[in-house]
Amino acid sequence: MVGLTNGTPYTFTVTATNSAGTSVASSASNSVTPSTLGNQLVDSFTGANINTTKWYEVDPTGYGGTSGKVQQNGTLTIADSYNGTLWGNTGLVSQDVFDSTSLEISASMTPGSSPLIGYGDYNFGLAGKKAYLLYVASPSSILALSWEDAAYTSTNCGAASASAAVYKMKIVSGGFEVYKDGALMCTHMNSVVINNTRVFLENASTASTFDDVLVYGLIVAHAAPDAPTIGTATSGNASASVTFTAPNFNNGAVITGYTVTSSPGGITASGASSPITVTGLTNGLLQ
Repeated sequence: MVGLTNGTPYTFTVTATNSAGTSVASSASNSVTPSTLGNQLVDSFTGANINTTKWYEVDPTGYGGTSGKVQQNGTLTIADSYNGTLWGNTGLVSQDVFDSTSLEISASMTPGSSPLIGYGDYNFGLAGKKAYLLYVASPSSILALSWEDAAYTSTNCGAASASAAVYKMKIVSGGFEVYKDGALMCTHMNSVVINNTRVFLENASTASTFDDVLVYGLIVAHAAPDAPTIGTATSGNASASVTFTAPNFNNGAVITGYTVTSSPGGITASGASSPITVTGLTNGLLQ
Protein backbone atom coordinates (compact mmCIF):
# COMPACT_ATOMS: atom_id res chain seq x y z
CA MET A 1 0.00 0.00 0.00
CA VAL A 2 1.43 3.39 -1.02
CA GLY A 3 0.35 6.99 -0.45
CA LEU A 4 0.50 6.92 3.35
CA THR A 5 1.98 9.84 5.29
CA ASN A 6 5.07 9.17 7.38
CA GLY A 7 4.51 9.92 11.06
CA THR A 8 0.73 9.43 10.90
CA PRO A 9 -0.81 6.45 12.79
CA TYR A 10 -3.02 4.19 10.64
CA THR A 11 -5.32 1.22 11.20
CA PHE A 12 -6.67 -0.97 8.40
CA THR A 13 -9.83 -2.93 7.53
CA VAL A 14 -10.34 -5.59 4.86
CA THR A 15 -13.32 -6.46 2.65
CA ALA A 16 -13.91 -9.48 0.43
CA THR A 17 -15.39 -9.29 -3.06
CA ASN A 18 -17.12 -11.89 -5.25
CA SER A 19 -19.52 -11.79 -8.21
CA ALA A 20 -22.40 -10.85 -5.92
CA GLY A 21 -20.73 -7.88 -4.27
CA THR A 22 -18.45 -6.77 -1.47
CA SER A 23 -18.58 -7.83 2.16
CA VAL A 24 -18.80 -5.59 5.16
CA ALA A 25 -15.45 -4.47 6.49
CA SER A 26 -13.47 -6.49 8.98
CA SER A 27 -12.64 -5.13 12.39
CA ALA A 28 -9.73 -2.68 12.48
CA SER A 29 -6.12 -3.83 12.62
CA ASN A 30 -3.57 -2.67 15.14
CA SER A 31 -2.19 0.83 14.66
CA VAL A 32 1.06 1.36 12.76
CA THR A 33 3.01 4.53 11.95
CA PRO A 34 4.92 4.58 8.63
CA SER A 35 8.44 5.96 8.76
CA THR A 36 11.34 6.54 6.43
CA LEU A 37 13.36 4.64 9.02
CA GLY A 38 13.09 0.88 9.16
CA ASN A 39 12.25 -1.12 12.25
CA GLN A 40 15.77 -2.48 12.30
CA LEU A 41 16.07 -4.29 15.61
CA VAL A 42 13.21 -6.01 17.42
CA ASP A 43 13.57 -8.42 20.33
CA SER A 44 10.93 -9.72 22.73
CA PHE A 45 13.39 -12.17 24.32
CA THR A 46 11.41 -15.34 23.79
CA GLY A 47 13.18 -18.65 24.26
CA ALA A 48 16.15 -19.42 26.45
CA ASN A 49 19.03 -18.47 24.14
CA ILE A 50 20.32 -14.98 23.36
CA ASN A 51 20.11 -14.22 19.63
CA THR A 52 23.81 -13.72 18.87
CA THR A 53 23.04 -12.49 15.35
CA LYS A 54 21.44 -9.46 17.04
CA TRP A 55 23.45 -9.11 20.26
CA TYR A 56 26.92 -9.48 21.73
CA GLU A 57 26.70 -10.76 25.30
CA VAL A 58 29.21 -8.88 27.46
CA ASP A 59 30.74 -11.17 30.11
CA PRO A 60 27.73 -13.43 30.77
CA THR A 61 29.30 -14.67 34.03
CA GLY A 62 29.00 -11.16 35.46
CA TYR A 63 31.00 -9.40 38.12
CA GLY A 64 32.59 -11.94 40.46
CA GLY A 65 32.35 -14.78 37.93
CA THR A 66 28.91 -16.08 38.89
CA SER A 67 27.17 -17.79 35.99
CA GLY A 68 23.75 -16.93 34.63
CA LYS A 69 23.98 -13.15 34.85
CA VAL A 70 22.31 -12.69 31.46
CA GLN A 71 19.20 -14.83 30.94
CA GLN A 72 16.04 -14.70 28.89
CA ASN A 73 12.74 -16.54 28.80
CA GLY A 74 9.95 -14.21 27.76
CA THR A 75 11.85 -11.28 29.26
CA LEU A 76 15.55 -10.47 29.56
CA THR A 77 17.24 -10.39 32.98
CA ILE A 78 20.63 -8.72 33.47
CA ALA A 79 22.45 -8.75 36.79
CA ASP A 80 25.72 -7.25 38.01
CA SER A 81 26.38 -4.73 35.24
CA TYR A 82 27.91 -2.35 37.76
CA ASN A 83 30.65 -3.50 40.12
CA GLY A 84 31.24 -0.22 41.98
CA THR A 85 34.00 1.09 39.74
CA LEU A 86 33.11 0.09 36.20
CA TRP A 87 29.95 0.29 34.17
CA GLY A 88 29.46 -2.16 31.32
CA ASN A 89 30.63 -5.28 33.11
CA THR A 90 27.63 -7.33 31.90
CA GLY A 91 24.89 -6.74 29.36
CA LEU A 92 23.87 -6.93 25.72
CA VAL A 93 25.28 -4.81 22.89
CA SER A 94 23.72 -4.69 19.42
CA GLN A 95 25.67 -6.30 16.61
CA ASP A 96 24.44 -3.58 14.26
CA VAL A 97 25.86 -0.06 14.24
CA PHE A 98 23.24 2.70 14.01
CA ASP A 99 23.36 6.23 12.63
CA SER A 100 22.22 8.74 15.24
CA THR A 101 19.94 10.64 12.83
CA SER A 102 16.35 10.38 14.14
CA LEU A 103 17.33 7.24 16.05
CA GLU A 104 14.70 5.91 18.49
CA ILE A 105 15.40 3.21 21.09
CA SER A 106 12.63 1.88 23.31
CA ALA A 107 12.14 -0.97 25.76
CA SER A 108 9.71 -2.09 28.41
CA MET A 109 11.54 -1.74 31.73
CA THR A 110 10.55 -2.20 35.37
CA PRO A 111 11.79 0.27 38.02
CA GLY A 112 13.44 -0.88 41.21
CA SER A 113 16.30 -2.75 39.58
CA SER A 114 17.83 0.28 37.85
CA PRO A 115 17.61 -0.76 34.18
CA LEU A 116 19.06 1.41 31.45
CA ILE A 117 19.19 1.59 27.68
CA GLY A 118 22.08 3.31 26.01
CA TYR A 119 23.61 4.47 22.75
CA GLY A 120 27.40 4.58 22.53
CA ASP A 121 30.11 2.70 24.42
CA TYR A 122 28.70 0.04 26.76
CA ASN A 123 31.71 0.56 29.07
CA PHE A 124 30.96 4.27 29.15
CA GLY A 125 32.36 4.88 32.65
CA LEU A 126 35.93 4.49 31.44
CA ALA A 127 38.26 7.25 30.24
CA GLY A 128 37.91 7.86 26.52
CA LYS A 129 34.39 6.36 26.31
CA LYS A 130 31.05 8.09 25.82
CA ALA A 131 27.35 7.26 25.72
CA TYR A 132 23.80 8.52 26.10
CA LEU A 133 21.75 6.77 28.78
CA LEU A 134 18.07 6.51 29.64
CA TYR A 135 18.24 5.29 33.22
CA VAL A 136 15.25 4.28 35.36
CA ALA A 137 17.12 5.01 38.57
CA SER A 138 14.16 4.29 40.89
CA PRO A 139 10.36 4.38 40.87
CA SER A 140 10.63 8.08 41.66
CA SER A 141 13.33 9.02 39.18
CA ILE A 142 14.04 8.74 35.45
CA LEU A 143 17.42 10.15 34.48
CA ALA A 144 18.85 11.18 31.11
CA LEU A 145 22.65 11.14 31.16
CA SER A 146 25.48 11.88 28.76
CA TRP A 147 28.84 10.35 29.68
CA GLU A 148 32.20 11.31 28.21
CA ASP A 149 35.71 10.59 29.45
CA ALA A 150 34.56 9.28 32.89
CA ALA A 151 32.36 12.33 33.62
CA TYR A 152 28.68 12.96 33.03
CA THR A 153 25.85 15.48 33.01
CA SER A 154 22.27 14.51 33.81
CA THR A 155 18.66 15.69 33.59
CA ASN A 156 15.96 14.48 35.98
CA CYS A 157 12.99 13.55 33.81
CA GLY A 158 10.49 12.96 36.61
CA ALA A 159 8.92 9.88 38.14
CA ALA A 160 8.89 6.42 36.63
CA SER A 161 5.86 4.12 36.65
CA ALA A 162 5.38 1.81 39.61
CA SER A 163 5.23 -1.18 37.26
CA ALA A 164 6.63 -1.90 33.81
CA ALA A 165 6.37 0.90 31.26
CA VAL A 166 7.75 1.57 27.80
CA TYR A 167 10.63 4.05 27.91
CA LYS A 168 12.06 5.60 24.76
CA MET A 169 15.20 7.56 23.89
CA LYS A 170 14.89 9.68 20.76
CA ILE A 171 18.07 11.31 19.46
CA VAL A 172 17.63 14.97 18.45
CA SER A 173 20.09 17.68 17.48
CA GLY A 174 22.24 18.46 20.52
CA GLY A 175 20.96 15.65 22.74
CA PHE A 176 17.97 13.35 23.16
CA GLU A 177 14.38 13.20 24.37
CA VAL A 178 12.99 10.76 26.94
CA TYR A 179 9.46 9.35 26.72
CA LYS A 180 7.40 7.17 29.08
CA ASP A 181 4.46 5.30 27.54
CA GLY A 182 4.46 7.80 24.67
CA ALA A 183 4.56 10.96 26.79
CA LEU A 184 7.56 13.30 26.55
CA MET A 185 9.24 13.46 29.98
CA CYS A 186 12.28 15.64 29.28
CA THR A 187 14.86 16.78 26.75
CA HIS A 188 18.51 16.35 27.69
CA MET A 189 20.73 18.79 25.80
CA ASN A 190 24.50 18.36 26.00
CA SER A 191 27.78 18.77 24.13
CA VAL A 192 28.59 15.06 23.76
CA VAL A 193 28.56 14.08 20.08
CA ILE A 194 27.80 10.42 19.38
CA ASN A 195 27.22 8.78 16.01
CA ASN A 196 27.68 5.48 14.17
CA THR A 197 27.74 3.26 17.22
CA ARG A 198 25.74 0.56 19.02
CA VAL A 199 22.73 0.21 21.29
CA PHE A 200 23.12 -1.57 24.64
CA LEU A 201 21.12 -2.82 27.63
CA GLU A 202 22.56 -2.84 31.16
CA ASN A 203 21.64 -2.28 34.79
CA ALA A 204 23.04 -0.57 37.86
CA SER A 205 21.70 -2.72 40.66
CA THR A 206 20.92 -6.33 41.53
CA ALA A 207 18.96 -7.42 38.44
CA SER A 208 16.98 -5.65 35.73
CA THR A 209 14.29 -6.89 33.37
CA PHE A 210 13.73 -5.79 29.79
CA ASP A 211 11.18 -6.70 27.14
CA ASP A 212 10.06 -5.65 23.66
CA VAL A 213 13.16 -3.77 22.58
CA LEU A 214 12.59 -1.71 19.43
CA VAL A 215 15.24 0.28 17.58
CA TYR A 216 14.10 2.50 14.73
CA GLY A 217 17.05 3.85 12.84
CA LEU A 218 19.40 3.64 9.91
CA ILE A 219 21.88 0.81 10.14
CA VAL A 220 25.37 1.82 9.04
CA ALA A 221 26.42 -0.39 6.12
CA HIS A 222 27.51 -3.80 7.33
CA ALA A 223 31.27 -4.20 7.66
CA ALA A 224 33.59 -7.18 7.82
CA PRO A 225 33.52 -8.91 11.21
CA ASP A 226 36.08 -8.24 13.92
CA ALA A 227 39.04 -10.64 13.98
CA PRO A 228 38.63 -14.02 15.69
CA THR A 229 40.72 -14.72 18.78
CA ILE A 230 43.37 -17.35 18.12
CA GLY A 231 43.55 -20.39 20.37
CA THR A 232 46.12 -23.17 20.00
CA ALA A 233 47.61 -25.17 17.13
CA THR A 234 48.18 -28.89 17.61
CA SER A 235 50.52 -30.68 15.19
CA GLY A 236 49.72 -33.90 13.35
CA ASN A 237 51.19 -35.83 10.44
CA ALA A 238 51.73 -33.13 7.79
CA SER A 239 48.84 -31.27 9.38
CA ALA A 240 47.78 -29.07 12.28
CA SER A 241 44.49 -28.51 14.08
CA VAL A 242 43.88 -24.83 14.92
CA THR A 243 41.37 -23.62 17.49
CA PHE A 244 39.92 -20.11 17.74
CA THR A 245 37.05 -18.15 19.25
CA ALA A 246 34.49 -16.30 17.16
CA PRO A 247 34.75 -12.49 17.16
CA ASN A 248 32.57 -10.58 19.59
CA PHE A 249 31.01 -8.50 16.82
CA ASN A 250 29.94 -9.73 13.39
CA ASN A 251 29.09 -6.09 12.54
CA GLY A 252 25.57 -6.86 11.49
CA ALA A 253 26.08 -9.78 9.10
CA VAL A 254 26.15 -13.47 10.03
CA ILE A 255 29.62 -15.04 9.79
CA THR A 256 29.51 -17.70 7.08
CA GLY A 257 32.96 -19.23 7.50
CA TYR A 258 36.55 -19.03 8.70
CA THR A 259 39.90 -19.50 6.96
CA VAL A 260 43.14 -20.57 8.65
CA THR A 261 46.40 -19.61 6.92
CA SER A 262 49.85 -21.08 7.67
CA SER A 263 53.09 -19.16 7.90
CA PRO A 264 55.34 -19.92 6.12
CA GLY A 265 53.77 -21.41 3.05
CA GLY A 266 50.44 -19.60 3.04
CA ILE A 267 48.58 -22.91 3.09
CA THR A 268 44.90 -22.41 3.84
CA ALA A 269 41.97 -24.41 5.12
CA SER A 270 38.40 -23.29 5.67
CA GLY A 271 35.52 -24.34 7.87
CA ALA A 272 32.32 -23.22 9.55
CA SER A 273 33.66 -23.26 13.11
CA SER A 274 36.61 -24.10 15.37
CA PRO A 275 38.72 -26.21 15.13
CA ILE A 276 39.95 -26.24 11.53
CA THR A 277 42.58 -28.70 10.34
CA VAL A 278 45.22 -27.54 7.86
CA THR A 279 46.72 -30.30 5.71
CA GLY A 280 49.63 -30.36 3.25
CA LEU A 281 52.19 -29.07 5.74
CA THR A 282 55.83 -30.23 5.68
CA ASN A 283 56.80 -32.52 8.56
CA GLY A 284 59.67 -31.12 10.60
CA LEU A 285 59.18 -27.54 9.41
CA LEU A 286 58.21 -24.93 12.01
CA GLN A 287 55.10 -23.24 10.71
